[in-house]
Amino acid sequence: MVAGYSSPVPVYPYISPMPPLTTPNIAAKGKAKNGQKELQPGSQSNKSLSAPSNQGCLWGLIQGVLAAFIVLSLRQQAAFYLATVIGFCFYVLAGYLTTHRGGGSLRGGWAGYWAGIYSTISFWLALGLGLLIGYIQHYQTISRYYHDNVIGRAWSAIAPQWPSLELLPKQPLAVNALALMLLGVALAWTLGWVGGLLGRNRHAKYKQTPAA
Repeated sequence: MVAGYSSPVPVYPYISPMPPLTTPNIAAKGKAKNGQKELQPGSQSNKSLSAPSNQGCLWGLIQGVLAAFIVLSLRQQAAFYLATVIGFCFYVLAGYLTTHRGGGSLRGGWAGYWAGIYSTISFWLALGLGLLIGYIQHYQTISRYYHDNVIGRAWSAIAPQWPSLELLPKQPLAVNALALMLLGVALAWTLGWVGGLLGRNRHAKYKQTPAA
């Protein structure tokens, strides 16, 4: 230090203090994430409920093909009645599987309705295809030994015994077919609704069972 002069005062840069970290946004994000996680199980459970049309399509197709196989194998009137009873069981099953994880019993009714629609379509398609394949095979075999009435012989060899169901005996065939179709749809919906009730009761009992 020289006499008469004072040493310069060192100047340091001013650093403004950092603002305190606020956590409301973080907490809000955390709450939002937690809220999403809490909503996910409910949304997943709703998505996991099978649609009535899906269950009806699945079990209706299976029942229709199975019924056609029974009729083609037995070729008796009893085969049609047996296929009908099995169809009723499938309608109940479709309704039960639609509601056994949740949902109202009406969903089971619509599952039975769609099962009736798809089973009817698949039954006649499978039956017609089976009859066509069997007819071609028998026609080729019979034509080797007979030359007269080959078509009739081949058809009588594979044709089932058709049941005579007339709800309205004095009405034409078209009216009876329409009445049978409407009755079948009503029965399919009712039986599906019964299955839906069973599935809903099973789900209610499962929810009431305390976890181990």
